[in-house]
Amino acid sequence: MVNTPDIESQERNKGDGITWWCKLFARGVGVVAAIICAICAITTFLSGTFGLDGLCITAAVLMILNSFILLMFEAPICCAFCEITQPISNWVEKRQYWQKGLLYIGFSILPVALCRSIATILGCVCPFAAGVIYGLMSLGKKADRNEMLANAGGGFEKFENESGS
Repeated sequence: MVNTPDIESQERNKGDGITWWCKLFARGVGVVAAIICAICAITTFLSGTFGLDGLCITAAVLMILNSFILLMFEAPICCAFCEITQPISNWVEKRQYWQKGLLYIGFSILPVALCRSIATILGCVCPFAAGVIYGLMSLGKKADRNEMLANAGGGFEKFENESGS
């Protein structure tokens, strides 16, 4: 049986004013961020192990967890071996963009707070960027010129640099 997101989630995503390529771009950034985060987590783990630094090892474990969560949310087909990923992915699809963005940003800050190495920072910048993109998507579509002029309500008919017709 193939699980698909419910109709309510699909209808809400159609009416949010975000273009299809922007949604695809955000998912792509999330998947790339998960891969980069996993690679940097391995280097952070190795540097923490050789330096006997427990906080860096903890940060590496959190980064691997962050990478798995990103893959599970953005590309659940990558985690098809785990049966629990599909219901979680469907639940995440129902969330608003700002909630996903806040989650990604929160998961990115904690490892950097524990271990300030280059690999940790590079590994957490990409999920942070994915969170920022989702945060920007939550702002919605920009209004057209006429709607902005109507909302301004200051009686503007023309700007100073526009020629009269």
